[in-house]
Amino acid sequence: METPEFDDFFPDFLDGYMKGMVFANVIVFDGDEDTNMLSETEFKYEVPPPSIEEEAEEDCREFVSENLELLVQASGEGMSAEQAGIDFSFSRNGHGSGFFAHRWEDRELGKKLQEAAEGFGTQQILLYVTRLGDDGKDVELEWQLANNV
Repeated sequence: METPEFDDFFPDFLDGYMKGMVFANVIVFDGDEDTNMLSETEFKYEVPPPSIEEEAEEDCREFVSENLELLVQASGEGMSAEQAGIDFSFSRNGHGSGFFAHRWEDRELGKKLQEAAEGFGTQQILLYVTRLGDDGKDVELEWQLANNV
């Protein structure tokens, strides 16, 4: 159930989630090469189209709705909604950072949020690069959001 608390929290959470996804959860397929770090490619300044955020929004809404009480508690311990979104993207994808990495006053808080995030499975942004022309300088980019890759 969405509440005024949810409405205040959610936009910054979603923004943080997308920042975390673009930072560490993009797999670029460019010919025979692929990398999971967009920043290591010539496409580091590319931004996923709005359709990717629209698809990701469903999981984010569900996570925030199911864990709003814990997220409000985390907010009381200094975590911003944006940081919670970043942590959701890192935690669900098994990175070395996420909800578990904070020094919570309530040590169970990080564990509970980490477990909840992991329960959503992984999610990656896939960027397929098609090189056009003989020199390969012109490109066509196709973005996809994929679960449990």
